[in-house]
Amino acid sequence: MEKCKNCGTDLIPDAKFCMNCGEKVDLQLICSGCGATLPPGAAFCFSCGKAVGKQTSELDSVHADIALGDEDESNTKEIVLGNEELIKLRAIYYDDVLKLINGYSENMAVGRGHDAIYFIIHSKLYRTYLKSVNNCFNFLLYSGDGELSKRDQSYISEKKDEFLSTESLELFNWLQELEELSDEVLRILPSKSNGIKGLAGSFISGYISGSVNTEAIDSLFGNSSESKEKDAVISKWDHTIDDVFEELDNLWNLFIDLLDVIEKNTAISWEIDSEALTEHFSKKNPIESVLEKHLEKNEEDSAYFYFNSEIPVKKKVNAKESYVRLDEGEEIICLYDSTLFGGAKEGICFTTTGVYWKGSFSEGNFIDYHNLEEITIKEDTVSKKKHKTLCINGIPAYAFTGNNLEFGEKIRNALDEIKHEIEVEHDGD
Repeated sequence: MEKCKNCGTDLIPDAKFCMNCGEKVDLQLICSGCGATLPPGAAFCFSCGKAVGKQTSELDSVHADIALGDEDESNTKEIVLGNEELIKLRAIYYDDVLKLINGYSENMAVGRGHDAIYFIIHSKLYRTYLKSVNNCFNFLLYSGDGELSKRDQSYISEKKDEFLSTESLELFNWLQELEELSDEVLRILPSKSNGIKGLAGSFISGYISGSVNTEAIDSLFGNSSESKEKDAVISKWDHTIDDVFEELDNLWNLFIDLLDVIEKNTAISWEIDSEALTEHFSKKNPIESVLEKHLEKNEEDSAYFYFNSEIPVKKKVNAKESYVRLDEGEEIICLYDSTLFGGAKEGICFTTTGVYWKGSFSEGNFIDYHNLEEITIKEDTVSKKKHKTLCINGIPAYAFTGNNLEFGEKIRNALDEIKHEIEVEHDGD
């Protein structure tokens, strides 16, 4: 791999500037006579003896060929892209990157610091980002079944190089900083899943807004100057992680801005239906709408009931480990945590396909919404401790007591409406 002549850092392919020190990378000279690659400053070609004249890069050579008539004039048809293509581009940019970020965040939430950091360091996020950006630009290059002219292809390739070498430079610097911090952070973190559990930043979708767990650090290291130094390292890592995740969003917005520039200078044009696009990204699962209607939160519910992105990652992970077994494509909509200390290993979890539940000293259960037949509330008239039991298809599912009695009624009403909606859907078919 080519290295920077100033600092020795490995250069990414086609880089124009070093991502570590900002040194400009010398462009290769191409002989216009025989195509040989020449060293910087060469006046004559060592292969054919032709005078170089002015320095030209590989990209300049491509442009020269186009100017001399190498352009295929038949390949100038306008290529119209719309909502579908923009949605695909967004998925190309975010999907793989988010998998790493989710892996990092979920491991941090349960105290697996070493496992979490693995998702970020050793260039894993760096390589994933490069791959995503390259795939985004390749998507543009091959839009319209390869009908883009050579001139347009060359222009888009040039913009890709600029995006990686200039706009992405700050992200690369922060990732480099994380690499340098990682050894020290890994020495501070316990090797097992106990100890510091608060080392986590916020990530793109907004699932976590984390901060350093100073109490955990103090419990491990005391309040000595050494402890403060370690606290500072953790804090620096935490803030840099925040910067990285925020910058990934900023770069997506810069890429969107760049699409306007590409549209003005190539045969690609965009016809976007903004209302339809907004509706696509804000569209809710019908089940989610029913649950939001009936399970609207109040102050009393806020301590144990969570919707979507409000669900703390740790609770979500604990529920999955205990009783929620998601199938591929199935997503959690809301979670009721019935545990005394907020561990969420017992409770009720509504997903896009069904409802899971687990009580104290019992096994976890699940029923698909399509299998709902009868949802009732059975009131206890025998014991002194007043409680009501939610029954699904005649089977006792969950007991609600005290302040949670009303919430049990809300769940019954929500499941009743879901059952009704599914019946109407089947009748329509």
